[in-house]
Amino acid sequence: MRFKEWALIHHGGGIAGVVITLLLSLFIRDVWALVLGNLAESAMRCLLSYVFCPYFPSFSWDREAARDLLQFSRRLFGLSFLNLVFSRADVFVLAKLYSPADLGLYVMGIYLVQTPAGFLMNLLGQTLLPTFSKVQGDKVRENRILLQVTSMLVQLGLPAVVFIFFCGHSLLTLFYGPRYGAATLPLMLAACVALINILNGQITVLFYGRGEPQLHRRAVAIMAVLMIALVYPCARWFGLAGGQLACLAAVVTGFIFQLVRIRKLTDLSLIEFAKPFGYGLLLSLIIPLIWLLTHPFVQLSRPTANILLGTLGCALAYAFWAFAFLRNHEKVAF
Repeated sequence: MRFKEWALIHHGGGIAGVVITLLLSLFIRDVWALVLGNLAESAMRCLLSYVFCPYFPSFSWDREAARDLLQFSRRLFGLSFLNLVFSRADVFVLAKLYSPADLGLYVMGIYLVQTPAGFLMNLLGQTLLPTFSKVQGDKVRENRILLQVTSMLVQLGLPAVVFIFFCGHSLLTLFYGPRYGAATLPLMLAACVALINILNGQITVLFYGRGEPQLHRRAVAIMAVLMIALVYPCARWFGLAGGQLACLAAVVTGFIFQLVRIRKLTDLSLIEFAKPFGYGLLLSLIIPLIWLLTHPFVQLSRPTANILLGTLGCALAYAFWAFAFLRNHEKVAF
């Protein structure tokens, strides 16, 4: 659990990649600046890994380790392609149905929530995978860790989703400009997709910690098939929001499938798993309550004021959560 070297390698490579991309953009005025910058980022991480963690691979061949690695890899076969279908089918289809300008509004809108969600999923995965691997097979500890992490994510994530619902248009207007307000509905749906995907990701990490990645592959296959079947009709009937509507239907189905699988694998109590959702929704009511009280005042409906009030609602929700968490922790300790 010593992350100093990892942080230096990961974030150092990322910073170097951004700097190189910016320098290249001064001379290369097209997409190749991004491509070469991304390549430079990976190369810098590779270089830094040998600087901070010196290692020279041996030429000996460990048959047992190779057999285990190949066995695990076979269970991952096709997962990258299925993830690509699920995560990018909406963009491919919308590009055929709508103008590049409309597609740009859609992509920029959903990236406002997908970018931080992806960072959080990556951070949680890298932290929890060694944890679940260490307690592999201990169902009680696996369930306790999963329930604790899920409870925290739900009670912190639901207020953020409600914040997007009431302040999404203001966020797009303030950060990108008035024309991006057209992506408000896709942004709202993307927030729901992101939260469910993050919760689903914790079950996925448990599967990986158990050495059973094929269970996750089946869920992704279901989501990919649903995306292929739903994205075109949803995009035709509901416009730009149809892309994220299809994503929401697919990710909810995949989440339910993984819940059923994890219940059989670790004897997880679905009632215990569902309890944090009620408390999270109760905390989230603070935001619409503030909105209802301030909505009649025109000055408070402007983007900046709307975002500040939504942030205040989130802060109050998190303060109540922290108070309840600390109080419960003290009771357990006592």
